[in-house]
Amino acid sequence: MAESEIRRRKNISEHESPNQSDLPEIKPATDVEKKLPLEDKLKIIDDEIQLLRAFCVQSGFNQTEIESSAKPLLGPVLGFLKQSNRQKWKSRAIKILILCSLVAFLYYYDPAYNYMRVNARLAQLKTLKYWDWKDMYEYECLIDNPYYESVGLLEEDCEDCQGLAEIERISKVTQDEIVEEFFRIHVPAIVTDAIDNWKAYKEFDTDFLIKVLFDEPAINGSQICNFYNADSKYKYLKQVMRGIRNGTNTAWNINWENCDDHAVKFIRKYYQRPYFIPPMVEMRMSNWIFMASGIKKGKHHSLGTHFTSSLGTGATLTWFAQLKGHYEVKLTPHDICSNTCDVIKATLKPGEILVYTNAMWSFEYRVVQSEDAVAISSSGYYD
Repeated sequence: MAESEIRRRKNISEHESPNQSDLPEIKPATDVEKKLPLEDKLKIIDDEIQLLRAFCVQSGFNQTEIESSAKPLLGPVLGFLKQSNRQKWKSRAIKILILCSLVAFLYYYDPAYNYMRVNARLAQLKTLKYWDWKDMYEYECLIDNPYYESVGLLEEDCEDCQGLAEIERISKVTQDEIVEEFFRIHVPAIVTDAIDNWKAYKEFDTDFLIKVLFDEPAINGSQICNFYNADSKYKYLKQVMRGIRNGTNTAWNINWENCDDHAVKFIRKYYQRPYFIPPMVEMRMSNWIFMASGIKKGKHHSLGTHFTSSLGTGATLTWFAQLKGHYEVKLTPHDICSNTCDVIKATLKPGEILVYTNAMWSFEYRVVQSEDAVAISSSGYYD
């Protein structure tokens, strides 16, 4: 031991060494103490340890010596604490694993996933009274990132539509097949068996839509977001419908978008999500209705047999279902692919539904027969 330490201890023993009576007395716990709450018991133990430490410091022990002397007492306590911490972390890891497994199961098990989506939608609708989040729904990011660049159509993507001369008609297609063979490579398709059980397919005609527009409160009181009429004489949807109802309007070519929540929900009662649309596609809270009659193909009618663009929606995916009559649809590749891919056309029959990706194609349609034609459309998003 260093000479200075010997001198310090000697000085303490001669002048400051505590008497034997100063040693903290260890007494067995009384019956009263045994009945105390745990917090009070721990306080008593802590007070005794503090007294013991103060005695050691007064006796000249440094911190290292105190810790070394206390190892027999603190060793089991520290070991218990380490073991307790290991158990806590193990328990947390197990809980996290169970939670992750549960989330994965709910995501990949379609009934559970659809149930969660429905309830999430209902919760969103209920919050509209207090917070209008609809504008934010269209944002790609809640916080603008100056370094983010959206990946659009690339020139190499045009190879998939090179030589494509017609739109393939398919049926009994699975969601995986349509994603891999059509959506991911931007190839359009006409599905022939997707709307057979729709009420809209059986009930939507000119008379029904006129009745709904004037008699159904959810539609009559709603706001129309977009309205197109080939005849500039009528600027409003109800003007056109009144003319049809009273017989003064014998030819028409119109479409409009329902985006009011009540109107959208009412129209959705008459159709279901197409069976081939995978869960990754989030459908927009809107739908389009197309009506035409009295226009003959090949004749330059004043109401227009020319192709009419359905207003751009900015969505990722669009479907267009033919309910009555016939429409001729035209898909034009965007500029980046205009030199590689051809314009393709198809005449839709009742019961058929066209689906295409908006990243590759712009959509137009025209009337091809003088008979009544009715169609419905909607769009959605996916990453």
